[in-house]
Amino acid sequence: VDIIVVTDGGRILGLGDLGTNGMGIPIGKIALYVAGGGFHPVHSLPIQLDCGTSNAEYLASEFYLGARQPRIGAEEHAAFLEEFCVAVKDKWPSCLIQFEDFATDRAFAVLSAAQKKYLCFNDDIQGTGAVVLAGFINGMKAQGTELKDSRMIFFGAGSAACGVALQIAQLMAFEGMSVEEARSHIYMFDQKGLLTTTRGDELPDYNKEFARTDGAPDTSNLVELIKYVKPHALFGLSGAGPLFGQDVIEAMCASTERPLIFPLSNPTAKAEVTAENAYRWSDGKCIFAAGSPFAPVEYNGRTYVPGQGNNVFIFPGVGFGAWLVGATEVADEFFLDAARELASYVTEEELAQGRIYPAIAHLREVSRNVATRTAECAYKMGLATLSPRPDDLLSFVERSMYVPGEYGGEVAGGADFPAERLKYLYVPQLSHNTAFSIDQRRKLHIEGLQPTVVQDITERKVRFEHMLKEEPDAFKKYLLLTQLQAVDLTLFYRVLVDNLPQLMPVVYTPTVGQACLCWDRHKRTHSGMYISYFEHQGRVREVLDNWPFEVDIIVVT
Repeated sequence: VDIIVVTDGGRILGLGDLGTNGMGIPIGKIALYVAGGGFHPVHSLPIQLDCGTSNAEYLASEFYLGARQPRIGAEEHAAFLEEFCVAVKDKWPSCLIQFEDFATDRAFAVLSAAQKKYLCFNDDIQGTGAVVLAGFINGMKAQGTELKDSRMIFFGAGSAACGVALQIAQLMAFEGMSVEEARSHIYMFDQKGLLTTTRGDELPDYNKEFARTDGAPDTSNLVELIKYVKPHALFGLSGAGPLFGQDVIEAMCASTERPLIFPLSNPTAKAEVTAENAYRWSDGKCIFAAGSPFAPVEYNGRTYVPGQGNNVFIFPGVGFGAWLVGATEVADEFFLDAARELASYVTEEELAQGRIYPAIAHLREVSRNVATRTAECAYKMGLATLSPRPDDLLSFVERSMYVPGEYGGEVAGGADFPAERLKYLYVPQLSHNTAFSIDQRRKLHIEGLQPTVVQDITERKVRFEHMLKEEPDAFKKYLLLTQLQAVDLTLFYRVLVDNLPQLMPVVYTPTVGQACLCWDRHKRTHSGMYISYFEHQGRVREVLDNWPFEVDIIVVT
């Protein structure tokens, strides 16, 4: 295994604690690491940690697939995550671990404990920060505002918001000001109002560094705060839905001629404002980017194309670059460089049109460049262990990226299987389905166990794309794709890579959120592992031995 994406289901998108129903997140994220970043699918592993759930509906449901136990406490959680990380490093020493959708307090605690000991990062904190930072860099260019003069309000103060704010502060500090001065440009607003040291409540540790100490008003009114701060940018990371009303957008326009409006909460229904309302209420003046995709907006005879500040522009490239050169850690500097690289991909002409992110269709090229920049940073910091250093890092990264193409002539070996001949039909990493030639079927003793027609991958891809086109419902498209993923991994990635702009919102957000909500009622063949505190504590390393392939990446929740 080269990569693991792991989640404990504690905070799935803006949907809350979904327990083991969160498995759709690491599965979807692995798909993007492969299709967008170049990891090999056979060596990529999504993992769901079962740490219980605080979701009363799931605890009472006969369909829930996880342990019907309350979510474990912080001390037990920390010990279990440490055991997990130790087991992964022992089993696959060079494997990258990406933490995903942990509850805010646990996300910071896990990252703090693991960052210097294991090759790991948290995309909600660091990836979100980098992708928004790239949009912020380009938004300031489009505005004509110097970074040192910029002011911003964060609506929401959880892990994603703090991750973004930290990276913006780091960038401003890199440009010449102190970290303390950089933080003074940032105003954090949570459900109780502006974070200050005088508002009378105890703030969590991760919020304290952003609490105002300068006499700013203890207001719980966002419009009042906008009038006081006169910000250049408004970031929405609350997960609370459409709370940016017309008064908020108009106040931003009164503050800045072309304000940055970033409703970044996922899925789409949780966004703080829609693209249409943002453009209309700002009279087309705002620079808009959201966490989920929005359709183009027609207003006053002009077409506005909303930007999508999606982490997918960052995490595949950072992860692949760090893993490829054997980095000993995923340093914070990797994400600053990744943000700069992503920002540089947008042309001056696109900036003039209000576009601050590239199109998703360019994802693999963007990921290649981000991976190269990450690898360069790793060598510069002395963190890369791959020796000798490749002469041309860009070419090396490009050659190393997995590209789904024709099925190989030789059938790869696999894990022990009860009926040896059946593994080539039922193990998705090995299956060629009807693409097996007649000679191969005879050699493998699978002749007669499937239709006699022989189809190459292009024929099968066209047939499956037709099925997708005939299905208008995004969730049903998701089910079709996961069914394909469960039986033929190569075809799944061929379809996904060739249709990334259309299918990324299907295999991941926003559709994956709907899938997680009913995960326990749509039984499917799972492509990952379930590791439970209640069943496997003390035996995590033993349980990992049951996965039959090497893993390059794990997505874990």
